[in-house]
Amino acid sequence: IDRDAIIALETLRDTRTEDQQVTVRIWAGEIEKLKGFGVILNYDPQTVQFLNATPGSGNLLESQGGKAPLFTILKTTPGEIVLGNGIVEGKSVAGQGLLAELNFRLIGSANDAYFRLREAYIAHSGDDVRQVRQVRSSQLRPQTYFLGANFPNPFNPSTSIEYALPRSGPVELNIFDILGRRVKSLLYEVQHPVGFYTLVWDGRDEA
Repeated sequence: IDRDAIIALETLRDTRTEDQQVTVRIWAGEIEKLKGFGVILNYDPQTVQFLNATPGSGNLLESQGGKAPLFTILKTTPGEIVLGNGIVEGKSVAGQGLLAELNFRLIGSANDAYFRLREAYIAHSGDDVRQVRQVRSSQLRPQTYFLGANFPNPFNPSTSIEYALPRSGPVELNIFDILGRRVKSLLYEVQHPVGFYTLVWDGRDEA
């Protein structure tokens, strides 16, 4: 068991409403003498669909001049991915950095996109393989505030407005006409939860 190393997930999604791609990055920290790694990652196949995986740009295993061409998806079934990589030329590495980058397509609610790092292993040599105690999972959350343009526009009989909140707080969403008069109040919440949301407006005013 390695009690010092940390293997953690980071989940990202572009706030553009047409982009349904979700990126999951696997990061390592507090690493000493790393020669290789393996992880088991779980996800909900009803929420996201796995597309591909790569070592990522500037990955830790090759950050100090070594060669790590063994990046492989060892197993993939709906809801589970097993992957790993190892250095075949060069010295072991230490510190922190990216181990892998996985891409998914969002097919369900973004607020339900949760990725669980079930197990992680690191190798200092062929005979010294340790299970990482500190593994951290990740849930998809907005990185920034976002308010999308209504779609479709023009519309009949309704239009959708997407928005995202990286932190909970008060939210008010109103429709105004071109003269600046409020036509309709769609939302008012004192403490709106974090997440991705869609409101539908049927074009009617307060009356």
